[in-house]
Amino acid sequence: MKYTPILLIITMFAVINADIECVLCEKSVDLVKHLISKNATREEIKKEADKVCEILPIKYRTQCDTFMNENIDKIIDLIDKIPDDQICGFIGFCKKQNENDIKCNICKFLVDQIAKWLEEGKTEDYILSELKKLCYAFHPFDKQCIAIIDAYGKQLIDFIISKGKDKACYFIGLCETNENSEIECFICKTLVDYVAKWLEEEKTEEEIIKDLEKICDEFEGIKKQCDFIVESYTKKIIEYIISFGKDKVCILIHMC
Repeated sequence: MKYTPILLIITMFAVINADIECVLCEKSVDLVKHLISKNATREEIKKEADKVCEILPIKYRTQCDTFMNENIDKIIDLIDKIPDDQICGFIGFCKKQNENDIKCNICKFLVDQIAKWLEEGKTEDYILSELKKLCYAFHPFDKQCIAIIDAYGKQLIDFIISKGKDKACYFIGLCETNENSEIECFICKTLVDYVAKWLEEEKTEEEIIKDLEKICDEFEGIKKQCDFIVESYTKKIIEYIISFGKDKVCILIHMC
């Protein structure tokens, strides 16, 4: 009996930092439901469950094996006894993620895919089209995924091309962080790069400040931090770049 749980594989890569055991549980319920509809025996179902673990990335296999050994019989026993969407909660998995966590996890997955395709030389149109196909792995959050692509897809592509992928989801405000120092360091280095460039172009301090304010307007999720740095440190940034070069500026103003 052949069954390839492609959705499980996609979702495992998709739900970055999410509850992996919850993902395993939900997709195992789908697998068991499918196999029971094909009149599979308990032993056949358990063999197919083992195959799922074999095709997962190595770092997930031990966790998958443990999950299947301890829970696949429970899932088989509960199918058709309680609603499918309640099984994982019933056996102790799947704490509900809040909306912000879901959006952040989706964004991080999309960013990884964009970065990969950009390295392969894919076009913007190709990337935006293919990303939407991957959103079905996030059911029941596929609509949120598509909405993120519609609203931020081009912005993410531009950001990754110019700044790399690491802070992309923070830049557009879909991920929050308590690591303020890390974010401030990132903002500072970005602003310093612009200031150094504009100084070479012989822009005035007033022109630089106005242009930096425009840059901050693009930092939707961290605009306040950006505005604060511009207001409080632009003069020092200019002075330090002129005196010492740009490399140590953010350290000198205690942002990194």
